[in-house]
Amino acid sequence: MSEKDDQMYIYQLFGVSTPRRIKADKRLRNKIGPVAKIGEQQVMKAQRKIDKPDVDFRPYAMDYLNQIDDLVMELKAMDYDREREYNRTIVPVSQLKGQAAMFGNPFVSEVSAKVLRFLEHFKRLDDDVLSILEAYRSCVRTAYERYISKGDSTEAQNLSQEMDAAIQRYIAKFRRRTET
Repeated sequence: MSEKDDQMYIYQLFGVSTPRRIKADKRLRNKIGPVAKIGEQQVMKAQRKIDKPDVDFRPYAMDYLNQIDDLVMELKAMDYDREREYNRTIVPVSQLKGQAAMFGNPFVSEVSAKVLRFLEHFKRLDDDVLSILEAYRSCVRTAYERYISKGDSTEAQNLSQEMDAAIQRYIAKFRRRTET
């Protein structure tokens, strides 16, 4: 199917027989001017901003890691009903997952995705899970302190393998506990 056929299929799907031209909102046109055009230099400048953002995400990442630290300490002090705090637990991890890659650190995003999948799978906050959260915090802090942003370096692979091993140990321990 060609692109034109795809467009016609979509038009037919929504009951539109002919293509329509959608004009920009007049407020937007007034802001940029009636005859303003976006030139190639502006596009290249915008692309450079996207590729290399000026924002240093490290302080924000450290704030999220401090949130994890505080939460783990608080949860370790609790004897029961930790699962009520589950949503508070996943927020900093999911923020790191989403924002780290956007600000130039796909390695932290990948590790965060692993930990997030783990947390979502078990939805438990026992002492072993809290230990994994501490290991995750240590892994991410190390990545930012040593400027590890890509997963292809030896150090990044070692950190990732340690996180994988910790998660696998928990899974094995969980299976042994539930089988008896």
